[in-house]
This record gives sequence, C-alpha cells and structure tokens, in this order.
Amino acid sequence: MKILFILFPVFFLNTLHAEEYKQSVESSQEYEDFEISEIDPHSDTKSENNGDKIINNVASAKELVGRGEKVRIYPGGIVLKAKIDTGAKTSSIHVTSTELIFRNGEEWIRFTVTNLEGETAHFEKKIQRISTVKRHHDEVQKRIVVLLGICLGTTYRETEVNLFDRGGLNYPLLIGRQFMSGFFIVDPAQVFSIKPDCKEMSEK
Repeated sequence: MKILFILFPVFFLNTLHAEEYKQSVESSQEYEDFEISEIDPHSDTKSENNGDKIINNVASAKELVGRGEKVRIYPGGIVLKAKIDTGAKTSSIHVTSTELIFRNGEEWIRFTVTNLEGETAHFEKKIQRISTVKRHHDEVQKRIVVLLGICLGTTYRETEVNLFDRGGLNYPLLIGRQFMSGFFIVDPAQVFSIKPDCKEMSEK
C-alpha cells in the first residue's frame, strides 16, 4: 500500500504550465558518454568509403520518422499523436482515471487513455517499477512504469512507458530512445510522415 499513499499524491498534484512546456524538451536528463576520435591523416580512403557503405546499408534498414508521428498502442489499438524525442530515455503517456489494484499479491494499475479525437481505451497493467525522472528546473518526480505495445510505422515493440499528466502538452504520448534505438532514424524536418501499420498486429 505504500505506493498508494506515497506516490499518488505526487502523481496527481503535478500542475503543468501548458504554455511553458509546449516547446520544452521532455527529458529524463540521463546523458550518455561520447567517445571522441581523432582523424588519422594516414587513413586509407578506400576503407573510409567502405565504412560509408556500411553506414548507408544500416541506415536503409531503419524506418525514417519525423519529430511527430501517429502511433497505435496495444491492447486496444487506439491511435495517438506522439512526440518523437531522442532526448528522453523512456516513453511517457498521458493517463486519467487511475486506480491502484492488487492481483495475486502484485500491484497493478487501472487507467484510461483518450486521444485528441475523443476515443478512449481502458487498461489494466502490472506495475513494472517506479521511475525517478528529473525535469527542468531540477524538479524530480516519481512515476509509475508499465509495459505497453506500440506500433510506429511498420515496427511493433513492447516497451516501458511511464504514466504522467501530459494534459497541457501538444502530444499525449512521448516516444523515447528505449523504443527507437536500432529501429528508427529521426528527421526533425518531417511530421506525421508515416501511418502505424504493423502486420503482426493486424493479423491478430
């Protein structure tokens, strides 16, 4: 019961300043280390060209997405507009009507998701963990994390998604690196360039 009494007041009393955050980058503030390599003046040009070919082949195997795309979430198959954010590690979704429930001694959460067209889907998901997210101005939040199925383009994956009040933001869903890494290339000049069309889900 400690999650019910400790976490939920933080979860529901989070007041968003809509105009302030509409253009902000939502990030968990978890930075990676980058390795800096010096250029070898004696390097072989042919090898560099071969390296370019390898990079191009890898890139062609990935789906190209824009800074904002429509995705389909499962179960339920409801379509949401999603912000594609490489600065955030974990994905985040706007939820309402949350309720903590117990099944076989485990903590689950019941919640509702509504898209901008007014369509609603209801979920009951096992709580995977509680994440600590550091936002702007050093604000630290505790969020419930569940597993959701997400279809972006032709790629379907199950991924961790934290539950949050995104009611004042343009996108009810944020897609982070954990879902995209190895599968997508992001072109910020594009928006709503592909439709969610995952074959394995349409056959179910």
